[in-house]
Amino acid sequence: MSLKDKLKELHGDSEHHKIDWKQNKENWIKSVYDLFTTIEEEWIDELLDEGLLTVKNLPISINEENIGTYLINKIEIIYPNGSIVLEPVGADIIGGEGRIDFYLKGEFGKGLMLILFHENDKDNWFLINKQQGYEQELLSKESFEKIIEQWIAK
Repeated sequence: MSLKDKLKELHGDSEHHKIDWKQNKENWIKSVYDLFTTIEEEWIDELLDEGLLTVKNLPISINEENIGTYLINKIEIIYPNGSIVLEPVGADIIGGEGRIDFYLKGEFGKGLMLILFHENDKDNWFLINKQQGYEQELLSKESFEKIIEQWIAK
């Protein structure tokens, strides 16, 4: 095979494997929306109903090189003497398919990252602890509550 033929073949392969950034953005926005809905309607719904917590959905603008600028919500979970923030960072990240910063308001450096991985058409969010050697744990209602309990106890 000549160099020209090989380059044509590689070019054809790269055309076939192009990333659909528009679809990535739509999937990312939906994944964030689904996570926030799960948190509000399944994980903390009882606490919201009893008035122990409130949630603010706040629109933010994100600009990513390959995706462009888009609006997405961050949420603030407010308790009597503070609040916890879940703030999307972006979909175009190394080592995952999206990232949300999860932190106690005013203590961003001590927060966690939520990293998204898609597997079998399912979103899997992992808690990544930057202070503990990037230790990771699958996000669940139990792990979510445990983190919040630790932060509120301080």
